Amino acid sequence: MHWTPKYPRALPPCVMLLIAFATTLFGCQQGVQNIQGAVPEWARTGNFSFARWDGGPIEVSKGILSGWPGFLVPDPQVIYTTENLYDVGTIELIERAHVNWIWVTWSNGFSNQTEAPQQVLLRRYIEECHRHGIHVTAYVSIANIFWEDMFLRVPESRDWILKINGQPVPYPAADYAAVGRVTRYMADLSLEAWQQYTLGRVISAVNAGADGIVFDNSTSIYGRELLEQFTGRALAEARKRNPQVLLMSNYPRELMIAARAENAITSELGWEPGIFDSQPPSLDQWNTPPDLLRVSEGLLALNAGLLRTLWAVSQGVRPVVVEYGNRHSGDRFLDTLSPAHQKLALAECAAFHAANEQYHESTTLRDLFFGQDAATQNWDAVAQYNSFLQKYAQFYGEPKSIAGVAVVVDTKVSDIAFLNALAARNWIYDVVFEEDATSENLARYRIVIAAPSVVVRSGWKRYEDVMPAEFAAASPGSVTAPDSLVVNFNGQSQNSRILIHLLNYADAPVFDIDLKVKGQFATARLLSPDIAPQGLPVYSDEQFTYIRIAELQIYDLVVLEP
Repeated sequence: MHWTPKYPRALPPCVMLLIAFATTLFGCQQGVQNIQGAVPEWARTGNFSFARWDGGPIEVSKGILSGWPGFLVPDPQVIYTTENLYDVGTIELIERAHVNWIWVTWSNGFSNQTEAPQQVLLRRYIEECHRHGIHVTAYVSIANIFWEDMFLRVPESRDWILKINGQPVPYPAADYAAVGRVTRYMADLSLEAWQQYTLGRVISAVNAGADGIVFDNSTSIYGRELLEQFTGRALAEARKRNPQVLLMSNYPRELMIAARAENAITSELGWEPGIFDSQPPSLDQWNTPPDLLRVSEGLLALNAGLLRTLWAVSQGVRPVVVEYGNRHSGDRFLDTLSPAHQKLALAECAAFHAANEQYHESTTLRDLFFGQDAATQNWDAVAQYNSFLQKYAQFYGEPKSIAGVAVVVDTKVSDIAFLNALAARNWIYDVVFEEDATSENLARYRIVIAAPSVVVRSGWKRYEDVMPAEFAAASPGSVTAPDSLVVNFNGQSQNSRILIHLLNYADAPVFDIDLKVKGQFATARLLSPDIAPQGLPVYSDEQFTYIRIAELQIYDLVVLEP
């Protein structure tokens, strides 16, 4: 079926009613051994590609009441696109990019009565997605209350608002100055009544066929213990309806480790990767400050430290998806990544055992929906790289660390910049949380480094105290290349091959890259979404295998077989 969106002269009546309502109505942690059995085959690392698919009538109202670009001052095409995103014809867009897992807006903070019509749409959409082999996770706000609607339709919700020093706590990331009033408050997650109300939303989504739940607004204001208690409870309840259901939460950096109470991981902390010639313009409320590293060609932005940390959270079991929502210039509502940076984002995630989480909303969704050039080029880049990753999925599944270095971090992950710096120097390391840093867990590493925020224990070192020869002895290999190149090495659980991921963050290709890998390997294959597959000559001595790569555009995967 070929689907072409039709832009109406007038907004649909249901959207007009929602806008009118929005603007005028009111002047316990699960053990990893249990998580393992709950992750279905389709959601294992390397088997999926992901996209956020935020839409529907309640997303329109959310955008208006949050002061989002394209919503508060309504762009008719933005409104129409968002309202109609769950027309089954849009599944063609998902398939075009070779995406096989999405999330949809099930509940974002309005009353159940207000959200019910959207959920009727979604039942059909989920069913049709399943027919096309696309898995669906339902977005549920864990804490958001659009109080004007909730107080009217659920009077008891007046007692569910979180208060500090007697004052209600607004949701922090809306533009209330633009809206003219506070429209969103945080719920008190510790209240049984609110937990029950939210659990009802979870159960209704699973009963409608959702393969998973994603919780949003899981802020540090609640604390790790409360979040783990509730998400563990929600996962247990959801499993009663679907034993393989997935649950993940959008946590800030300091709460990443709380995701271990769940069986999947999502993060929106990713930054547009690449090398830039200047600092970003003044940051707005939608972007966080980047950790930029000086390299020969400019300022390097990469996400390897974040991705290695999420791998530590996952314990190699939970699927990981990461949104690269932070832009060097502009913001995610208005600006898509360039095709080259989009490809790099997808490759970077794959190289560190995650999936890149596509994001389109407001004008970026509008432009994709209506086939504007920049959005189409971005989506074609997604399609190209997702197609490659799916074609060679066998090399991304069951990843196994072969790092000889452990970097111990605190549970608040205070040292992402430090982790990024190590990755940019092509150190191959594992992140270990301080609470996991037992003698047993560290025994397999030749070097244990304490991150700057961690107190050094016996047998550990600071980075500056590690001699180059020590690092070389602990490393699975090395690379000789310009400093725009970042490398990762890993093995796989079911075989003896070694996989080498090469990422070029510069805008120009890199030539004549030399790899030295511990061990003797008989064959080397170069796979890339940018060029045709090819065999590579290998040279071995008693200790190492040597390989030369003539050219790297954005991403190469080298597969070494004994």
